[in-house]
Amino acid sequence: MALTCTAIRALARYCREAVGDCGPPKATVREAVELTSRQRLDLAAHVSAFWGRPMDCPCSLDLKPRHGYQSRIEKDGYSHEQCIAWLAAGCADHADISADQIGRPHLRAAWRGECGEKLYDIIVPIRTTADGKVYVDDVIPKGLAPLRRN
Repeated sequence: MALTCTAIRALARYCREAVGDCGPPKATVREAVELTSRQRLDLAAHVSAFWGRPMDCPCSLDLKPRHGYQSRIEKDGYSHEQCIAWLAAGCADHADISADQIGRPHLRAAWRGECGEKLYDIIVPIRTTADGKVYVDDVIPKGLAPLRRN
């Protein structure tokens, strides 16, 4: 599994602690997503194309869970268990690296039902900065309607 066991435990703890008056804190789970060599090379190519200059990509990515927590759990109404399962699926070794219409990279994997039918895609946006930081901060069940309408 590309989402490390340490990251899964840290995310579960983060979600438990985020409930309350203060809301989700800023936090970083270091080296949470281990990339395959293929994913790393593909990601480096997409990041380089996005920034218009050669850029390297680390073997493992940090995870900043605040944005994903606010978007998927607080806003859309999904459970933290579901979001962690999606993140694990979206960061799996078989996930492909691609980019959106403006060139921002992401991991993409099909989410399958119990009988193996494809239900929807899981998108894990990969954020990059001009100074070479590369990290994950969200998971998107593409094609699945939010449970809560705002």
